[in-house]
Amino acid sequence: MGTLAFKQLPLVVKIAVGVVFNNAWWSIEEFVINRWLILVSATLRSQ
Repeated sequence: MGTLAFKQLPLVVKIAVGVVFNNAWWSIEEFVINRWLILVSATLRSQ
């Protein structure tokens, strides 16, 4: 069995991959970047 190129996958699979990447980015942005920025801004305000 050979490998498939992304363009050969069905549309439903492409959409599912897009949703997964979007959710992964949203989670990183929400739980890492925003939390870090809140922490930094709170630290700067207290000085």
